[in-house]
Amino acid sequence: MVTHTGRPPRSLRRVRQGASAGDARAPHQGRHLSLLACVPGVASAVISTLSEASRRELEEFVDRRIAAALKKHREQRRWMSVAETADYLDTTEVAIRRRISRGRIVVKRMGRSVLIDRLALDRELERS
Repeated sequence: MVTHTGRPPRSLRRVRQGASAGDARAPHQGRHLSLLACVPGVASAVISTLSEASRRELEEFVDRRIAAALKKHREQRRWMSVAETADYLDTTEVAIRRRISRGRIVVKRMGRSVLIDRLALDRELERS
């Protein structure tokens, strides 16, 4: 990925700068960096050579990979917000807040934040 300035994003620049002096590998090897992301303008040049159908297919592939990574990240987190809990249970935030006010979902309050323990929620769902 190349930003509008033609430079890789900061996250990628930091990884490349973090290589030790004795590291003989290329900057992208072993660090999950795409060569396309490291060389300004190459990604857009390569993508412009693809047919419209190939671009759509690539876009759908990237969308699926991002969605899968986000889902995995959400599933690994123990504490969820009301919005994340609604998404997790495939319902609305209003329905979650009603369940909280009725005592059906136990929450932990930290200041104004309301956090729901995913593990406790899963145990409660298994019981019912």
